[in-house]
Amino acid sequence: MLVSLSNQNRDWLRQMNDLKLLSAAQRLARYIMSLAREHGADTPIALPLRKHFLASRLGTTPENLSRAFAVLREHGIATHGSQIVIGDAKQLAAFAGGDGAIDLEVM
Repeated sequence: MLVSLSNQNRDWLRQMNDLKLLSAAQRLARYIMSLAREHGADTPIALPLRKHFLASRLGTTPENLSRAFAVLREHGIATHGSQIVIGDAKQLAAFAGGDGAIDLEVM
């Protein structure tokens, strides 16, 4: 039970850290990286959420989410409708940034 609470606390702290310190594009990059860990970075990834739900989850607006996707195209992401293809996972991880204290694992 303590491990579960600790993991939930770490997730909460990571989300708060991301909202305060990262741009919408960086938060989107981290979200895509988490999907890639679940599905594999070499295959196209289907977004599991609609645009307005994803924007809400990332703490931004649908309009800013579209701008964030445009920024990520410059960092190795290709989109085809709701499908995402990661061209360069290391470039995406470098763009996603973070302070390392409450950071996600790099692929």
